[in-house]
Amino acid sequence: MEITNKYIITETFPETADVRLLPQKKKNVQALKNLQPIDILPRLSKVLKKVFCVQLSLFLESNNILPNKFSGSKKFRSDITTLMDVLNNILTLQDSGKVTVLRLLDFSRAFDKINISLLRDSVW
Repeated sequence: MEITNKYIITETFPETADVRLLPQKKKNVQALKNLQPIDILPRLSKVLKKVFCVQLSLFLESNNILPNKFSGSKKFRSDITTLMDVLNNILTLQDSGKVTVLRLLDFSRAFDKINISLLRDSVW
């Protein structure tokens, strides 16, 4: 976690990581030109992302920041459970004779092109 925290605090990620030279198939491994570099940065990135997600989830849950009905990326909550909640609320309101209106907003592309620094500065 210390490594993950370092990257979060410094807002940096290594441009190069552990790079190894792998021999090309069926070539003389003694000749340097027959070796190809391969790095493990994509794997490191995946591990750090998972650690960060776990840390963020624990923080949000332990501080009760998200409402109970929030289902985005929450354990044991899915699109289906959200849909069931919405349908249950609609049916309950209709059974009691109340008018029901459902307003939906599409945020699927809302954060595709956002400047993270501007977002962070506006939040903090």
